[in-house]
Amino acid sequence: MESLAHFAASAYCLAVARDKADGTKREHQHIVAAMSQEMRTPLNTIAASVYLLTLGVHGTLTDGQVEHLARIQKAVQLLLAGVNGLSESARSDEHSAAIPAELHAPGNELFR
Repeated sequence: MESLAHFAASAYCLAVARDKADGTKREHQHIVAAMSQEMRTPLNTIAASVYLLTLGVHGTLTDGQVEHLARIQKAVQLLLAGVNGLSESARSDEHSAAIPAELHAPGNELFR
């Protein structure tokens, strides 16, 4: 009888822990979704601005300006890929985000 009571208590503790973990996961997913949206909005605005500049809406660009805008565009694309990878990993059961290697590679030349 004592082992049955111990089993019931263990099962109850396991159920409470599972409910708490599920609640924590839902909260984590909500936070990541909100953060992702907050990151995507300015990144998409930057990408659109770069696109318009490369079209020449404000005049002809120098070669140096074109190169600089290309680096900005690549950085935006990598950051968006990182945000998307983080969002996808939060929605799934994976514990590691699919963040592009270029974002955490040693000696990253992207921002120089």
